[in-house]
Amino acid sequence: MQRIHEGSPLCQGRLCKNFSVKTIASKVCHHKDCQSSNNGQPLILCLDCDRVTHAGVSKTHARFEIKGNEGFEKMSSSKIAESDSGAEDDIAPAHTEKSKSKAHSSRRKFMKLTTDNSKKKPRRHNTDDPGREFIRLKIYTGTSEDFNLELIPALKGKTLKDSLEPMLEKYNITFESHSVFLDTSNTPLPLAFETFPLCGNILHVRDHSGVDKRVKDISEKSRGQPEHPVSRTPSFGKKREEAGVKQDEKENEETTKKQGKKSGPSTPVDSEVAMSSNVSTNTFQKSRPAGILTGLFTGNPSALNKDRGKDFTPVRPLPELLQFFTVYGLESDSKTTSSNEQQFYLEDSWTEVVEDCEDLSKSVRDQQEAIWELLSTEVAYITKLQVIKKIFILCLRNIQYEGYLTEIDLTNLFSNIEEIYAVNVSFWLSTLKPVMNMARHTKKLLNPFYMADGFSTFDSQFEPYLKYCMEESSCTKYFKQKQSEDELFKIYVEWCESRPECKRLKLSDLLVKPMQRLTKYPLLLKAILKKTVDEDKRKEITSMISTVQKFVSKVDGCMKIRHEKENLNKAAIKIESYWPVDPVSDEVEKVLIDNYCDFDITRTMPGACENQHRCLLYNGPLRLNEKQGRMDIHVFLFTDMLLLTKAKKMDKFKIVKPPLRIDKVKVHVLKDPGTFLLVYLNEYRIVVCAYVLHAPNPVVQAKWIEQIDKAK
Repeated sequence: MQRIHEGSPLCQGRLCKNFSVKTIASKVCHHKDCQSSNNGQPLILCLDCDRVTHAGVSKTHARFEIKGNEGFEKMSSSKIAESDSGAEDDIAPAHTEKSKSKAHSSRRKFMKLTTDNSKKKPRRHNTDDPGREFIRLKIYTGTSEDFNLELIPALKGKTLKDSLEPMLEKYNITFESHSVFLDTSNTPLPLAFETFPLCGNILHVRDHSGVDKRVKDISEKSRGQPEHPVSRTPSFGKKREEAGVKQDEKENEETTKKQGKKSGPSTPVDSEVAMSSNVSTNTFQKSRPAGILTGLFTGNPSALNKDRGKDFTPVRPLPELLQFFTVYGLESDSKTTSSNEQQFYLEDSWTEVVEDCEDLSKSVRDQQEAIWELLSTEVAYITKLQVIKKIFILCLRNIQYEGYLTEIDLTNLFSNIEEIYAVNVSFWLSTLKPVMNMARHTKKLLNPFYMADGFSTFDSQFEPYLKYCMEESSCTKYFKQKQSEDELFKIYVEWCESRPECKRLKLSDLLVKPMQRLTKYPLLLKAILKKTVDEDKRKEITSMISTVQKFVSKVDGCMKIRHEKENLNKAAIKIESYWPVDPVSDEVEKVLIDNYCDFDITRTMPGACENQHRCLLYNGPLRLNEKQGRMDIHVFLFTDMLLLTKAKKMDKFKIVKPPLRIDKVKVHVLKDPGTFLLVYLNEYRIVVCAYVLHAPNPVVQAKWIEQIDKAK
């Protein structure tokens, strides 16, 4: 056991807690799991504690070696079990002590990324993905969350300090005020650390105030320390040659243009590389000016492009930009894309959770299946909402920022679908997941009783569904319109729908999922009730069903009103203004037109409350019999009135008789088959007018009389 030296970092592992004399730490782990177990601070370990702590699933945690207290020291291959395997090997442990030779004369700094010590065949660095040969930098110049995105090559033998200093000069940033951090760490990286092991990662350059002082001190010591000589082997060239890929100078120049950096030749792009929605990546442009990504997701993309000026044009064709997203992923807001997939983890079946399920009766098993269907379908539904949010919406925001489809309104296309996603995530975590957690903990049956509190506030939680369901049809109409008239929009939709996360579902299919899910909740609860025997649980489930059904009925009522208003507006467009009399002079005509001929059926009904509205109940063709002769007319029956109109060209209708208030109309059936009489009375029950109407057959006649009586 090493003795403690003054100022040495001490091991914080489980083994050393039992010793009176602590061991000097030799490794530090920044993984979020280790930090969470150490009060949010990096976990500093000795070799023995490292083997214990990082056994099993934790062995893949990336750790840094720290040797002594004097800054960065050379690694001796006779003392350290890991060495640089050259251009052909990835970062992997070497298990045999090799003699010192020119081929192995390169030495690492004392801070080195390691993997587990289990024996395995050294593997090659993956050269299939060009993105893995670069490091993405998010540079925060101020105290806000806005950042500038840059791309640097990850090269063997080149340190972070050498790679970053020239780039940070244009931002007026020095390492006296800023440090470099891993994407999920609050501890600065040493600037003498090589860039090659960090390829494919996201690094943050930000103000280092408030970071862990123990590791910050080590990092600061590394700034002034001279670099050790490192042999630079032609790793990129060997990899490319072994892969059988030969690129000429012209191809290299094209690749350099696309990346915006002089990073050497890269390997061909596989068009089928899966997109990762939770990794922020550079967008597809030439050399990016400072601050071009600042505020990307804090405002309207259309407004951002407007600020760029009227002469702004996209740098790349849309298909090429989408191909870039296929390889490198979509630029996302890092604050909102770090969702933990473990929150939505479910076993394949409830039988994996409940003990002794083979001994259960059929009725109990059926009840468990019904509860499991509610839980599993909820997770599947949230996954579909996530596809809309993290593929369709995120992609549209990215391409709008690049200058494409800026005229597309996100609200018109998706309504408040992101709010719907947040509602269901919250509902799962607060109401449904506790049922699973309790079953996992006790190994007992899934108990619907634990859902009661969440379902009791169903109407307030799911209030955003009201807005979405009201706007869903208009969103679908907007989508179909843009799909038919905008070729770029069609390309965008096809790219999104081709992503593996969509599982062959179309956007039109995904947009109706919230309405379908809302109506399914009562059915799922009724299935649970049907299989439940316990009376107390039946009462709770019945109460849940009642609460959900009331909200669904409320939504149905609002949608019915919206549908009625749409039909009324369509009728209003068809019906022309009413002209009741022939004026005797131009003066009379002007008075009538200016004051008494503005007839609008969309106005509020006379004597009705604000929440009452007129709707179209029934309409159809009839024949009007008068002394002068017969006339084919089209009759509209509204909530409060009857309109007798005559059809014109272009699907228009002219009012031929004064509007009749429905409560003043009396109907009488005449002897002639299909004929009935409409009598219109005034306030004194005196006949104002009477009309004989003839229907095509007695069935239509009966339908009209029924609808008029119902309207009264």
